[in-house]
Amino acid sequence: MRWRMFLLLLSFTILVFLGSLQNLAETERTARLEVYDVHPSPAGLLALDEAITFTFNRRVDCAQAEAAFAWQPAIRGRLTCDEYSLAFEPLDQYQRDTSYTFAFTPPLQAKDGAPLLDPFHVTYFSAGYLDAAEVFPQPDSKSVPVDSAITVAFDRPVVPLLASVSEDKL
Repeated sequence: MRWRMFLLLLSFTILVFLGSLQNLAETERTARLEVYDVHPSPAGLLALDEAITFTFNRRVDCAQAEAAFAWQPAIRGRLTCDEYSLAFEPLDQYQRDTSYTFAFTPPLQAKDGAPLLDPFHVTYFSAGYLDAAEVFPQPDSKSVPVDSAITVAFDRPVVPLLASVSEDKL
């Protein structure tokens, strides 16, 4: 009888403990402030006058979010906030072919008290000058027909410049 009572008590204790762990894990998952979206994507090049929008998973106090926001290298910019997002709009153009890092650092809290636990930072690269990646035929090539086409491949997509009468040849 004592043995059964002991097993029953042990089973009950384990169930209560596992339920507490699950509740703690759910609380840990939902009770933090995070930047969950950044637009535009940092995977592409940043246009020289492009604004960047950071979206949070919770409502934030705009003054506190602006105070926790920083960027390097320095560039004049305007911040706008609507509780769920903060946008940085440059007042001057970004320098060409330069990396820019934007960051939020603690202490930053959501309006419901959920903290930003880890610093958030993202790095963008601004667009450089258009460069020719390859030219056909190669410079100083021998035995190239005089009437051969010259092809230039650039380091990023380019809209072709041609007369409207040549559009059908694309």
